[in-house]
Amino acid sequence: MFIQEDESPTDAAVKWRRIGSNPNGKWLHMIWSFTPMMLPELKAKIKATNAKAMVMGALVSIAGGTISPKDAEFALLLFRLNKLASELYVSIHQIHNLNKETNRQEITKESIFGNTFIYAATADCWGYWRCDDEGNTQFKLRVLKAHSNTVGQNTTNVIRSNAESH
Repeated sequence: MFIQEDESPTDAAVKWRRIGSNPNGKWLHMIWSFTPMMLPELKAKIKATNAKAMVMGALVSIAGGTISPKDAEFALLLFRLNKLASELYVSIHQIHNLNKETNRQEITKESIFGNTFIYAATADCWGYWRCDDEGNTQFKLRVLKAHSNTVGQNTTNVIRSNAESH
């Protein structure tokens, strides 16, 4: 299941066509509009589709766009989503931006835009960023917080790629 607040169905269809994907309602369920007040509807949709994983993007828009991620109220949605994930045995992945930085080589919890409350409210927190190594494009995925203990804290995966594949 995907909750996509920052992209239209038309734009998504163009992207899917480019990558040769033909998603259907049997294995991919899209929600194009969401507010924090819609948690009961989200719970019903998860149950109805038997979803096991959900991706939400972008987090600031999904939270309503009016609350700063630096405010404590922003974390309330995350805590409620954690409770929902635990209750329904669904993995919820939230997409959020890093602070602006050029030539980023490392990432820490302080790299997360609005870091304090977002970091505190998540069960696990991963960071994904581009860092070039001797002219080679690579991307890194690091575990910044490992509350679930499924992967060790600071585990880093290096993905060698090119800028177009990102």
